[in-house]
Amino acid sequence: MNLKLNAESYNKGVDAYKSGQYELSVKFMTDAIKDNPWMEFLQAHKIRGYAFANQKDYTNALKDFNIVIRFINESNTEKQEDFNLYFFRGQANNSLNFKEEAIKDFEDCIRLNPNKIAAYHQLLFLYNGKKDYQNQLRVLNKILDIEPQGHWYTEKAITLESVSYTHLTLPT
Repeated sequence: MNLKLNAESYNKGVDAYKSGQYELSVKFMTDAIKDNPWMEFLQAHKIRGYAFANQKDYTNALKDFNIVIRFINESNTEKQEDFNLYFFRGQANNSLNFKEEAIKDFEDCIRLNPNKIAAYHQLLFLYNGKKDYQNQLRVLNKILDIEPQGHWYTEKAITLESVSYTHLTLPT
């Protein structure tokens, strides 16, 4: 068995991804994975997952992200720069209507990068959909720390009003 890395397809896949040719990137990354069957080509899975996500093929993106994240978790090699994997997997899970998984992914994303504002925006939307006002307020407070803009204060006031309204006891 040849244990030498065959990186030609991988390099072409990276170039295709960088130029926005996501379908071509998927093809080259798939070839790179096939050309190197002796190894778990995690970087190829990661880039192919991003390419799938950019094509809105969330099912296949999720498969690739799961491979990479499972390896990271099993080998305890998680790094701060892995936050984007969780963010993109969260988007894929959300698009496939796996809301709880999406929440966990976005929470993991901000655990690794507490300033990833887009993850907070996604969480806010998800918690709002669940009417989880406690977590919605927690997320809004963090958004306000990062992005103190007027519309977020309005959103917080609306959320606080919703909390007050849901705790009212109507006379019978």
